[in-house]
Order: sequence, then structure tokens, then C-alpha cells
Amino acid sequence: MTTDLRRDVARARGAAHPMCFTDEVMQHQFPEGFKPVNIESDDGTTDPAVWIEDFLLHIHMARGDDLHAIKYLPLKLKEPARHWLNSLPENSIGSWEELEDAFRANFQGTYVRPPDVDDLSHVIQQPGESARQFWNRFLTKKNHRRLSGCQSNCSIQTQYSGRVAHPSARPGQAENDVGPYLPNDPLLRG
Repeated sequence: MTTDLRRDVARARGAAHPMCFTDEVMQHQFPEGFKPVNIESDDGTTDPAVWIEDFLLHIHMARGDDLHAIKYLPLKLKEPARHWLNSLPENSIGSWEELEDAFRANFQGTYVRPPDVDDLSHVIQQPGESARQFWNRFLTKKNHRRLSGCQSNCSIQTQYSGRVAHPSARPGQAENDVGPYLPNDPLLRG
């Protein structure tokens, strides 16, 4: 397609409809009253497999079909996902399967995964760090996204598994040589 023709097609389609969509997708009309609700925009922090399935479910609940989902998708993408969609080859997306496969392949390795128990076990109190500062840093890590495969009691157990240095510990002494220590900080004692 020539540059002028491509520009004319893009202008006719509008910014919300990328050139990667086939004419069949673009000509597919939304049903009367079509209004999907409560679809969160994809910002790259959610598992793409989960987000794309939830998105399609919302479209189907609004009585849309797979082609409606393709056509509606750009409205729910934030950067860099929208940039990715606009960079796909022309006329390369004509079915939901093509879109879903491309979406998962591109974003599966880039989303921020929630911490697991092992991640939390590596959050240790730094020298000179108060118990309150440590606790805040631990909670920030724990709450970054919902904790994967670990209930709150599991994260508390991980936090108190000897990772806070005992006051009698000598520099270089292994944590387990002294044993678990619960600081005398009311915030940590609960």
C-alpha cells in the first residue's frame, strides 16, 4: 500500500483502529446497545493470559463476539501495549486467535509478576535499618501485587523466619546460629 493511500485509510479508520486489523474486522458493526463495563485497561502489570481472557469475557457479556473484541481492544490498551498493536504488520489481525497469540507472545515475558514466598524470604533487614523501615519495605514488596501462592500468615512466617538480625549477633554470624528474633517494636508485634 502506498504511503498516501495508507494515510487516507488510517484517517478514515481513526486513531483507535490500527492498520493491523483486516477489513473484515473494521467493517464488523457493534450491536445496538453494546457497552462493555468494568474492563480494566491493560498497563502491563497484569498477567497477559489472565487479562486477555477477562477482556474477552467482558465483551461476550456485553453481547459482543470475537470480532467486536478485536475492534474494541485499542480502547483498553495503555502504552506500551497500544504502541505494540500499532506496530503490527498491516492486515495481520483478522481473528481473535491471531490477536490473542500475538498479545500473549509479546507480553508474557514483560509483565511484573507478583512476589512469591521465596522472593519475600530474601527481604532482609539491612544494617542501620530500623525495624519500622524494614517492615515498610517488606510490606511494599509483599503488596506490590497480590502474593502468589501464599496467604498472609505465610508471608508473616516468611518475614519472621530469622531474617531480622538478633541484637546479640556478631557481624558475619549466620542468622540461624542465633535463632529467630522478633524486634521489640509494637508495629511488628501486632
